[in-house]
Amino acid sequence: MVYCDISGRAERLPLLLKGQGVGPQVLFTYDVLDVGKLFISSLHVYEVDLLNRGEIEARFQLVPNRSRFGRQFTIDPTEGVIHAGESQTIYISFTPSTIGEFSEHFMWKVEGSLEDLVVHLKGTVIGPTFHLDMDTIDFGKVSYSFQYSKDVQVHNDSDIPMRFVLRLDVDEGVKGEFSIVPTEATILPWMK
Repeated sequence: MVYCDISGRAERLPLLLKGQGVGPQVLFTYDVLDVGKLFISSLHVYEVDLLNRGEIEARFQLVPNRSRFGRQFTIDPTEGVIHAGESQTIYISFTPSTIGEFSEHFMWKVEGSLEDLVVHLKGTVIGPTFHLDMDTIDFGKVSYSFQYSKDVQVHNDSDIPMRFVLRLDVDEGVKGEFSIVPTEATILPWMK
């Protein structure tokens, strides 16, 4: 309550002032990002801008995400100040080390704001993809005690190196009659 003194009046007039304090007005350029399928161990970097649409500076700080996938993300910067009318680019790096679906919410506290800011990243981490140049190896008729060989090409269709180990699953009666060379190797990604 405030009072107004008016010239020529004996009593002051009461004046009731009402209002609501407004904290920082900040928002992200987007709040959900579906990144689709990602290869395990591959590096991905995403950018999201934090915009200050208000008239006061905004101090922000990331709330740590300690989930299984959340720990695999690196975010920079994790805190800072954005002046009125300015923006701050937030870099989100992800090098997944676990295969599976993820749905991670990253929250930022903004000083003076009643609500946290949230960015939601979701997708699926997959292993390397590959194909063979044939489905079946048919030796046809072979003579006893003669060596026969067939070549099979393994193609890495991924954006990451693929390590493989091959083994034969043969009946006891023919064990030792078949061999694979090499039994293990690493195939570099196919360059597109």
